[in-house]
Amino acid sequence: MQAIGALNGRRGTGVVRLDGAPESVDGLAWRLEGNFSKGAALETPDYPLENTGIEEWNAGAAARMRWDDSVVEVSLRHNDLVNGICSCIRNDSPEQFFAQIENQQPNGVELYRVDYDIERPYQDVTHDLAMIRGGTRFAEVGELHSTYAFQTNRRKEYEIVRQAVDGPQFDFQLDTHTLDADFDHSRVTLADGLELSGTWGMSGRFQENVYSGLPLIPNYRSYGAGVFGIERLDLDGVEVSVGGRYDHLSQEAFLDESAYARHRARGTLEPDACSVAGEVASCPTSFDTGSVTLGGAVPLGEALVAKLDLSTASRFPTIDELYINGTAPTMPVLAIGDPSLGAETSYGASATLDLDDGWISGQASVFGSFIDDYIYFAPELDPDGAPIFDVLIRGAYPRFSYRPVDATFWGGEASVLLRFEPFELESRAAWVRGRDVDGGGDLEWVPPDRSRVALTYHPPGVGVLERPFATVSGDYVAEQTHYDSTTDLSSPPPAYALVGLAVGSDLEIDGQRFRASIEVENLLDERYRDYTSLLKYFADEPGRQVFLRLGATVDLM
Repeated sequence: MQAIGALNGRRGTGVVRLDGAPESVDGLAWRLEGNFSKGAALETPDYPLENTGIEEWNAGAAARMRWDDSVVEVSLRHNDLVNGICSCIRNDSPEQFFAQIENQQPNGVELYRVDYDIERPYQDVTHDLAMIRGGTRFAEVGELHSTYAFQTNRRKEYEIVRQAVDGPQFDFQLDTHTLDADFDHSRVTLADGLELSGTWGMSGRFQENVYSGLPLIPNYRSYGAGVFGIERLDLDGVEVSVGGRYDHLSQEAFLDESAYARHRARGTLEPDACSVAGEVASCPTSFDTGSVTLGGAVPLGEALVAKLDLSTASRFPTIDELYINGTAPTMPVLAIGDPSLGAETSYGASATLDLDDGWISGQASVFGSFIDDYIYFAPELDPDGAPIFDVLIRGAYPRFSYRPVDATFWGGEASVLLRFEPFELESRAAWVRGRDVDGGGDLEWVPPDRSRVALTYHPPGVGVLERPFATVSGDYVAEQTHYDSTTDLSSPPPAYALVGLAVGSDLEIDGQRFRASIEVENLLDERYRDYTSLLKYFADEPGRQVFLRLGATVDLM
């Protein structure tokens, strides 16, 4: 059992989990779990984020049966979520949009309040998952694993409308069937000190989406399949791995008359790309991709390992990237897809050093990649270089679109952990750059440089306190200076630093074990915005948050 309270948003969560393994049935184990959360609107350091309340519950059950060399597991899970969408994302004109950026706060913020009411706009989401997994070992040959899963996701989004209008303005139902199987063959000794191990597998997926509501995305069906294999050669600690994968995706989108006309007018949909029957255009697409990986790991001593990975990889465009044409409460811009998009293909390399010497451990890596036809999401500009806005009955929205560009990405990250009892000092840093090869400019939405330092103290246990700890941490996010000022709608948010604090301990009281902790995020209530979030155009991120967690393990037998 666990209870969690959060000060910002006055949120509370209760979690219960029951595990059992009846002695009367050898090899059987089961689990029942559930949780419930409710919260009011969150607050920034200066104002509330009105209508960001939440109410959520989850329930799940699983059973596992193990016998001899085989195991079967069945699980069911349900999620139900209702959450408000910040009132701050609505503007009636482009002038209002830029005014709130200039003022550094949402328009009408003086009327915002903190309460538990969830009003329009909001979303209501239910998600159900049923899954069966199986595995068996074949003597000296290897292990076979397989999984079948069915997921159904129903999402309704409610826009601000006239009082007489009822029901959702956007209604999605996505059903997904997946089947995966993989075989891990046993290690094979090829020569003295030379061993081979590997995994081979396949996957399949069928997906169907039914949508109704205001213009946004089409109904569609998709079929996907893939096969893969990876082999690892180990020679006295030196490991070389080679892998490959092939994937195929076929999908058919069903566009209504207006959506078909809009994409044809933009020139992204060829006349022979769809077959039109009545008011529906059936638009089939298919993609085939392959990928290859080559990697190696070489020990440079007892505590240091060097790794090198070379790879190609591909990603199919999503249905949103291909066909979206509109805006929704959870999409605070007007997004337009490109039906002519192809698959992204990347060619990359990375080098890593791993260190583990007891009192010190760490990792440092660098990477670089070229992505052919990178699917880029960015604002659209008019011939004069000004951002384009679409003014609808529901408000004014900047127009963003998906487009293919050739891009390069490179960067690095490093982390180190020092252990000097009773203290631990952890630090890490990461940076990444992205550039449009054809246009020569920096790409939008690339994360800025960031770093983190955390010091943890582990004092000796006293009385009922066991394994107590106290941690103070600091996160620094730099201002993004590598961006294209001609396309972004605002300058990047300034750099910010966040201080965190956490204290906690295990407790044993009358033979019962508990776990208690207090965690404070953004201790100094720093005002900041996240460069990679669309919310940066509308409002600040939430301010100081205090979590109180209390958990207990109860033996009912």
